[in-house]
Amino acid sequence: MNNTQSNSDDWFEDSAHCYQLLHIEDNMADQILVQEVLEQRNEMHYDLTQIANITQAKQLLAQPSCPQFDIILLDLNLPDSQGLNSLTNVLKLYPGTPIIVLTGYENNALGLKAISMGADDYLSKSQVTHANLLVKTIQYAIARSHHPAQSHSEQPQKSASDNNYYLSKDTDDDKPLRNTAPDLFAELCKIQQELIVLYADSEKTSEDNELIENLIKTIIRQLGDVHADPSDLIDLNKTALATRCLDESPIRAVQLKENNRELLLNMLTQLSLWYSQET
Repeated sequence: MNNTQSNSDDWFEDSAHCYQLLHIEDNMADQILVQEVLEQRNEMHYDLTQIANITQAKQLLAQPSCPQFDIILLDLNLPDSQGLNSLTNVLKLYPGTPIIVLTGYENNALGLKAISMGADDYLSKSQVTHANLLVKTIQYAIARSHHPAQSHSEQPQKSASDNNYYLSKDTDDDKPLRNTAPDLFAELCKIQQELIVLYADSEKTSEDNELIENLIKTIIRQLGDVHADPSDLIDLNKTALATRCLDESPIRAVQLKENNRELLLNMLTQLSLWYSQET
């Protein structure tokens, strides 16, 4: 097992907290890659524990000193477990812990299937090389785990306010997300503002495109989880854009609005695809 530490950042509510990361990966080169990529960024204060297979994951749990992990990075193809069976095994061992699945190749269908089974997110191993993308994905997953309305694994233990949201959607479909789940709406607005700026400023490099795709995926998944309507996405985007433009010059505001049309159409398409895959 390897232990690595990085500096803290104010992304999390408690910047002094040490977050526990578990990386399950049998390839030593990929283990080292994750260590090095995380060390490139000082966004978070963390301990990284690395093990090679499901057997070691069971042995780790049996140790009295086993930490309570905040996030798990999981390679699906392990010596003692293959494919989505690896995810099933880890979900049983670490219920409630957010899991980011790492696929060895570009396979969105596999990633979406993993999410439908209980994973929090997925990345291809080629995406892991981009420190910004990996760190943001980890940060969002941990943040969602602290807000049950935004987490797959916490859905059976939703708070009263979240249960009221589903009840209100069943009894009155005209109520917008901003009214039925204001905390979730506010959190998604923050992410959408970041996405709007990134989309407008992007030089469309592969790293930019991957980060944009990941942010869109984060928002769409959370909207899909609560059965939000396209009108909720439009409202979310409109609110985020208006809020962001308040702090911008008139020329800059026009630039953001022009680029936003294409972004919104893309996101509406993605939301439609999400629902078609869910059904």
